[in-house]
Amino acid sequence: MSTDHRFQLTELDPAEIIVEERLVALREEHVLDLAEHIERSRYVQPILVVKLAEPVGHAAYRLIAGRHRTEACRLLSWPVPALVVEEQALETGEERLLEALENSGRLVLTHAQRVQHEQLILKHYEQQLGRPLNREERAARVADTAKRNGIKRRTAQTLIQRAESLSPQVLEAVKGSRLDNNKGLELLASMKDDEARLQRIEKERERAEREERQRPQQEAQRQAAGWILEILERGLGAAEIQQIAQILPLTTTKLLADALERAQGAPNEEAA
Repeated sequence: MSTDHRFQLTELDPAEIIVEERLVALREEHVLDLAEHIERSRYVQPILVVKLAEPVGHAAYRLIAGRHRTEACRLLSWPVPALVVEEQALETGEERLLEALENSGRLVLTHAQRVQHEQLILKHYEQQLGRPLNREERAARVADTAKRNGIKRRTAQTLIQRAESLSPQVLEAVKGSRLDNNKGLELLASMKDDEARLQRIEKERERAEREERQRPQQEAQRQAAGWILEILERGLGAAEIQQIAQILPLTTTKLLADALERAQGAPNEEAA
């Protein structure tokens, strides 16, 4: 970016920078880690901002990329180095493009977020051309994606294929779900339409929520079965039988049967 003559390097007070809707949500733990690193190294890579034609309140600049660095400097009460461009010097949609390019090369993104970023980048270039990319242009984008993300070309090609086959609506819906991984996105891409994809995502979310509700009960059942196993291994007496009677309502038949099987197998192993 330093080779782009439109941008000038300066230092800004973070309070002068307005932050609007971002592609990736702020992660407080990353801000704290980054602030610690900056304070130790005394170095901050410049953020990207646009100088507003008309200030918004006390803000004369709008953030393009580098929110975590901005917040880390705000936390430290430090000025933040910034590459500044005049608002009128940017093309339509270029701010979002620059944010996506910066994020994809820096942040740890989920699979859906990474595809979403590539989708925005592809869309920008197609809008600039006024048509879909041809074979050579697409190959250039694959090479750029591979270099920017530090991945193999084949992986980059798959990433771009996902960006072309999955709609923004599906990518937004799948973010943070158990389908937000390579296999999950492959499954969604193989489905016939967005309606089927969105239904699959919703079913997966409902299943995850159901399992989350059941987890405390399942853990209590496993613990109860473990207690019974310990009692059986000690040998049964009146006190032990009374303990088991109290524990039995807490566990399931299957877990109890597993505990009994293990307890019955123990003497046999010793005899062997």
